Amino acid sequence: MASIETIEQPRAVKGPFSLEFRPGVTFPEWDAVSSENARHALSAILEAFGAEDCWADFQPDEDQIRKTVLRSYLSVGRAPSLSELTEAAHLSLQEVRRLLQKLRKRDLVVLSGDGESITGAYPLTDNKTEHRITVGDRTVYAMCAIDALGVGYMYGADVTIESSCRATGRLIRISTKNQGAQLESHEPGNAVVWSGIRPTHGTAANTLCTVLAFFASDVALEKWRLEEHPDQRGYALSMQEGLEVGKAIFGPMLRSPSG
Repeated sequence: MASIETIEQPRAVKGPFSLEFRPGVTFPEWDAVSSENARHALSAILEAFGAEDCWADFQPDEDQIRKTVLRSYLSVGRAPSLSELTEAAHLSLQEVRRLLQKLRKRDLVVLSGDGESITGAYPLTDNKTEHRITVGDRTVYAMCAIDALGVGYMYGADVTIESSCRATGRLIRISTKNQGAQLESHEPGNAVVWSGIRPTHGTAANTLCTVLAFFASDVALEKWRLEEHPDQRGYALSMQEGLEVGKAIFGPMLRSPSG
């Protein structure tokens, strides 16, 4: 697989960002990441996303609404309507709208233009993307390759991911085990993840997520980069490294507080 040295080196990032946003629950889960390459990629994602600003002064009521949205994807396969969210959260519609606007400003949920419907909450979206995930008896869609790899660990469930090589269109199929914590298999066996770097400027779904993709091989990735994105910086990750980055980002999202 292409090594990080063969790819344009991103500029250095600051020390590891870490935030305890529930008692005993820290974002991201740095312990999930074992390789230096994956740690660099994770740091670059956090910087491009603006993680420090995103999570600054994050409040428990915002956290509760977002968790309710994420659980809806598992229970019904989509984001809840505002009326469903109001009922589930035991809040007024006005309060739900206020909290959703705060979450949209943080880029932790994606809303329709009029703000009256939820269209996504990282890692999942109501849009039918190239990243289709089967979790239990539900089919959901992820916003990007790293998001897709983090879904199973977030829910504590094994998943099957079906995506496609961004360069060739070849089917890529990934299965996890141990409640989403480990790879069971992936085909083709030499498939890789490209963790590109693109500042979000407000909404990662339309920016950063578009350059986090699967490729059937490092050869396919390099061909795509040279022909279509010769100036894009980023990290070529093995499937294992991609899983680790996904776990680090999304593992804490639904975890119960300790103590």
